[in-house]
Amino acid sequence: MWPPPKTRRRRAAVSYGALLAIVAAVTAPLSAALTPEQRPLVLRLAAALVLGVMLVDAVRLLHERLEGQPPSRLDALRAGVEPPSDVDRHLRNLRDEMRAAARSERYFRRVFWPRLEALAQRLPDPPALTIAPPSLARRLLRRGPAPAALRDAVARLVERA
Repeated sequence: MWPPPKTRRRRAAVSYGALLAIVAAVTAPLSAALTPEQRPLVLRLAAALVLGVMLVDAVRLLHERLEGQPPSRLDALRAGVEPPSDVDRHLRNLRDEMRAAARSERYFRRVFWPRLEALAQRLPDPPALTIAPPSLARRLLRRGPAPAALRDAVARLVERA
């Protein structure tokens, strides 16, 4: 577990103070031996060394703190872990297909609508499927029918089943 905050701060202050003392002890004689044109380079290198050590410590600390946290939903989706759901897999697939059909007119015409018609033909009393044409804006953006129109068409099929 983590030590108390005061102890952590004290430990960090002492360790960074020691680091600064060591860097100053090495840099002072070195900069005194160099020409005035080279001194800024030595000071910049010393400052970069101290800053680099501090950044490495900050990244390590951040990594340790995040390691103990449960993964976010975004990380779980990236890893391919499906969040537990009470909804049936077939209904999730239907929802995903309806979203794709509403987003893409091509997907609607070539995939979703033929599947919907084939499903309707398998019913004992096949209904005539009709969907309101997409609005001008949806046509210009090459979108499929409105989600409400798709939902109504699927609902009509479910009523007949």
